[in-house]
Amino acid sequence: TWCVPCLDEMPMIDRIFRATKDKGLVVLGVDRDQNPNTAVDFMKRKNYGWADYHQDSKISEFKGGIPILMLIDADGKILYYHNGANDELGLLSSLRQLSPAFAAALADF
Repeated sequence: TWCVPCLDEMPMIDRIFRATKDKGLVVLGVDRDQNPNTAVDFMKRKNYGWADYHQDSKISEFKGGIPILMLIDADGKILYYHNGANDELGLLSSLRQLSPAFAAALADF
């Protein structure tokens, strides 16, 4: 709710989520707000439908800061990792390679 690059990426993630959720893509967000309810309220206001987890002190930070986008396959292998904003083409390319169903769902992107 406070990271401008993260906020800029969320509409793109939402479009991808809506296009692929019925094909099996799962989107998980991790927020770093001080109050967990801040992110929950924000997600509801924006009508974002993916799961969000609140990062507390028990979760270690990724190197390089935020935002971080990762694509992890069903076997737990990281297929795409990008630290920073503005790599929609890289993310879409990786998603399309996962399956023909994802490629078809993302054809208009």
